[in-house]
Amino acid sequence: LLSKSSAASDVYKRQLWGLVLFCGCAAACIALSLVLGSYDYSDPGFSRFNTKLQVSNLFGVQGAWTADLFYLLFGWGAWVFVIGLFYFLVRGLKRLRGKKVSVSPIPMGFRILAFCVLVLSCCALFFLRFHTHSEGLPGTTGGALGSAIGSELLYWMSLEVATAFVLVLLSLIHISEPTRRS
Repeated sequence: LLSKSSAASDVYKRQLWGLVLFCGCAAACIALSLVLGSYDYSDPGFSRFNTKLQVSNLFGVQGAWTADLFYLLFGWGAWVFVIGLFYFLVRGLKRLRGKKVSVSPIPMGFRILAFCVLVLSCCALFFLRFHTHSEGLPGTTGGALGSAIGSELLYWMSLEVATAFVLVLLSLIHISEPTRRS
């Protein structure tokens, strides 16, 4: 009798923890989307200083500084973080609805490393291919990281080879994640 009660308590704790994680992930996804979406180049931030009294960002001065830092470092690749949060949000929703969510056999450290490679590859790709769309950003379309990686790639290879290299790297990240249908 005690083991059944303990098992039910463990299930309840897991469901409660899942709900807390889902709500936190939803709040972070919405907040980051609003911070990045309401970015205005004239707001104060890391890339410039001004004494503008009216801040355009929906999250105020903190949101303006956060968006400026994200765009300065990652460029348009900052939106990969929103997509990543949305991915975990969908997985959490499936789990909360009682659907089975496959657990990856790949250790968490490797998945975090793969996400970092994904972000850096996207930044490099934005720098290499979308450089004409940098209006309104504090730096380049790939941010400081994409600019550093893309410039180094362009030093060693042509634009087409560098783009192909980044795309192959992105496809290897996708291939490395096993997919199982239940």
